Amino acid sequence: MPAAAFEVNNNRLLASLPMQDSERWRSCLEAVALVTGQVLHEARHAARFAYFPIGAVVSMQLPSNDGACDEVALVGHEGMVGISTFMGSVSYLRAVVQRPGPALRMNADRMRAEAESSTAVLRLLLQYVATWEAHIALGVVCNRHHNLQQRLALRLLLGMDRQQDSRLAITHEQLAVLLGVRRESVTEEARRLQNAGLIRYARGRIAVLDPTALAQRSCSCLSLLTGGWQHSEPGDNPATVPTFHASHTQPHREHNGDPDAARAW
Repeated sequence: MPAAAFEVNNNRLLASLPMQDSERWRSCLEAVALVTGQVLHEARHAARFAYFPIGAVVSMQLPSNDGACDEVALVGHEGMVGISTFMGSVSYLRAVVQRPGPALRMNADRMRAEAESSTAVLRLLLQYVATWEAHIALGVVCNRHHNLQQRLALRLLLGMDRQQDSRLAITHEQLAVLLGVRRESVTEEARRLQNAGLIRYARGRIAVLDPTALAQRSCSCLSLLTGGWQHSEPGDNPATVPTFHASHTQPHREHNGDPDAARAW
């Protein structure tokens, strides 16, 4: 079914579309429900659709020769999956749904046509790509220079930011694979965070109880990776846009900062 205006506005990238293009895009976008584990596109394959998550969260993973997949980025309501659809190339990343939820999608042919027909749309998409690639590079630096507790705290806060919910459906095993470490190491660090009252975990779920304190256990990458993608216009200061503004220090409204509510899974 065609996308409603409120659905388009719930994705920050789509909400940044120029007014003259937004109405046309709504007629081209299809509302879909994504499920956990769904593969939106495989690495080294052409993506058939571009996806714009609203409530879903998608893990972007880089497969290795031994079959493992390292997570390089998370995409939620701030962005899109399927950059290759308008770049005319294949993706080297695998896109897997981590949190189920609604999304909007557009087929690859239409995405290419939209990018070619509107300079403003193409500028918007290229700004997003530039920011997204910078975040992937930052992730490489983070993995090399920051310890496991910092990276675990960062990953939990990123998940919370992308889905706008402090309850994360993820296991220690999944976190270990995504972080490239042993499950036992994740469990040990998670236990320390739980004993400090920062998180609570059980049965494949983790609740962030104190995002402000958890942010203090994270690394400096957090402020660059959380919040929302911000569109810039010609003439804006290039040193400040596009950027991500941190939003992790405030509990999300679902729980109103109440730890007991976060425990109620």
